[in-house]
Amino acid sequence: MTAALKYSKERLSRWAEAYEKEHGIHIEQRIRNNQRRKEVSSAREQDPSIPFEPVKNKQTARKDWIEQQEILDRMKELRSEIRPTLQQPSPQDRKILAMHHRAERDAYYQNARGAVQRACSAVFTRRRPQWRDLYRVHKKESARLREAHPFERAVYVYTQRNRLGNGKPLTVRQMFNLIIKPDRLLNRVETIQAQERASLARSEKTEKKQVSDRLWQNYKAGIEKIRERQKTERFALVSEREATLRSIVTPELAKEKIIAERQMVSSPSQQFGKAVDAHKEGHVREVEKIKRQMEEWRRRNQDRDFGREM
Repeated sequence: MTAALKYSKERLSRWAEAYEKEHGIHIEQRIRNNQRRKEVSSAREQDPSIPFEPVKNKQTARKDWIEQQEILDRMKELRSEIRPTLQQPSPQDRKILAMHHRAERDAYYQNARGAVQRACSAVFTRRRPQWRDLYRVHKKESARLREAHPFERAVYVYTQRNRLGNGKPLTVRQMFNLIIKPDRLLNRVETIQAQERASLARSEKTEKKQVSDRLWQNYKAGIEKIRERQKTERFALVSEREATLRSIVTPELAKEKIIAERQMVSSPSQQFGKAVDAHKEGHVREVEKIKRQMEEWRRRNQDRDFGREM
């Protein structure tokens, strides 16, 4: 069993705020709530007679949320309509800034790519002595087996029985077959040598991948910071225009527009009356045409009209 924690939600809220601050996340409501909690706590420490006031996030009602969303959508529409009429940044300045940003990103990428290539070359240089020694040993081993006496092959097979069996010792029969058949022994040794070279190549490739992955991770983190800074610089070109736009298009203006449009819209009965106005000339002709068709049908079908056919 565990003891119940006091004010667990408030502690979690403070922890969440610290986490969001560390990762660049900004939630205004949480910040205001935690600030209000600090103020209430400080006031109660100075005056214990002050009653405890819980600070909780009040959930927005669905109706209010829909109204707020409608206002926000209308603000976006108004800003989209007004933005082209305001003073725009110079196209030449935007083009120059875009070229500068692109060149900066390309240079950063080339630097990262060069660092990866240098790191891989360093791994290859460090592994080169191992390759040289391995090839020397394999070449010497193959040459000795080609000219070996049967007794020398027997000694070699017995001493290398684990290696020739890929980690499992050879049986007497297997060793005997390799001793009396030099070609089979040479093929087995060449196969094992190829496996050893492949193992060394995999080890080198793994080391290169680890080094390059670490460098590319650093590149991704750095390029994200560069993109964020460049985004801020691009926004600086239109910051004055956007500030003017925010001062013009306010929630109050959007709300007034919505109310005015709702008042202009007529009631459903008025809309229906306008749509089927029988006093219009075109509608009158259509009504007369339908009447004539009904009369002709009744004359041709006098016994069939029970009030359901028409």
